[in-house]
Amino acid sequence: MRDINTVEVYYQNQVVGHLKLTTSQQVSFQYDSDWIESGFSISPFSLPLKPEIFIPKNPFTFDGLFGVFADSLSDGWGHLLTDLKLKADGNDVDSCNKLYRFGWIDHNGLGGLEYRPRFNLVKPWTALSLDNLAMESTTLYQKDVCKHLDELFYSSGSCGGAQPKANIFMERALWIVKFPTALHDRINGLMEYQYMQCAQACGINVPPFQLLPSNWCDGYFAVKRFDRKNNQKIHMISLAGLLETSHRIPSLDYLDIFKVIALLTRDIRESEEMYRRMCFNVFAHNRDDHSKNFAFLYDERQNRYTLSPAYDLTYSNSIGGEHATTIDGVGDHPGLNQLLSVAKIVGLNEKWAKQTALDIQQKVLTQLNRWLNHR
Repeated sequence: MRDINTVEVYYQNQVVGHLKLTTSQQVSFQYDSDWIESGFSISPFSLPLKPEIFIPKNPFTFDGLFGVFADSLSDGWGHLLTDLKLKADGNDVDSCNKLYRFGWIDHNGLGGLEYRPRFNLVKPWTALSLDNLAMESTTLYQKDVCKHLDELFYSSGSCGGAQPKANIFMERALWIVKFPTALHDRINGLMEYQYMQCAQACGINVPPFQLLPSNWCDGYFAVKRFDRKNNQKIHMISLAGLLETSHRIPSLDYLDIFKVIALLTRDIRESEEMYRRMCFNVFAHNRDDHSKNFAFLYDERQNRYTLSPAYDLTYSNSIGGEHATTIDGVGDHPGLNQLLSVAKIVGLNEKWAKQTALDIQQKVLTQLNRWLNHR
């Protein structure tokens, strides 16, 4: 069964709606009537709680999907594993339609949405150590060779992002562990760990994280999944999915993010949180701050969306070495002037904004730059 024309969307065992492949190869969505009565909008700007049939306005941004559903599909690493798994099971990848991939999103899929039909994944008999998973992942990433495809796919086939990683159950919760893409990247886990420590010291909301030991590199960065709470899935949507814009083509400014936060959360504390992250990204040279590296979680108790904890914080560049998201129009070398201009435009207290920026700059200088210069 390589052609699936209808997929049911679930959230916490309740039907949310249905995806259907149109004759133009786009994918329409319609909420279930019971969900309209008792649920919430899974994508507030594109999919309001109405009984109509929704069709994406741009058929190219997410290959004919709405962004919230594109979020569920794996990115570079998981996409590669899925392709290999499909081939290993005798499928012609090119002949599988776009809804077919939703059947391969397992229980570890990102966010809270689930899709049916879902193909049953058999847990491998063997369980590889983190070092073995890392070495297998690196070999596959570099040489397109894999001896333990089932183990890799089961642990990370539904993960997002381009970097090899795996889901592990630790401390009675689900965590994501990242692996190097090459031997010369063996310091990456330690670097991201240091960045998260610094971000935490700057007052930024981060999830629990650890540096796990390794005999192969300087350690594996592990982060507790914030789209799970008490082992229950939480609905999550990326900024890219929310705005129906590809993260691969930089097109946003932080001013756009603040507008979204104001509309979606109506909470000045969320804007202050984003300001801290913006300052950190500028001073710590985290320039891969694209629209998929910001996300929102739905809080059912408060019946509103909130910013997710910060993630993917590390030394990085985007296209041309600039920030993927500009700061008051500046992407190459933004500084304090641009940060304060954004703060003023979005209505943050100017004295607080200046002091916050200077404090974060100082913490980055003392904690991160010292480490980077002596690594």
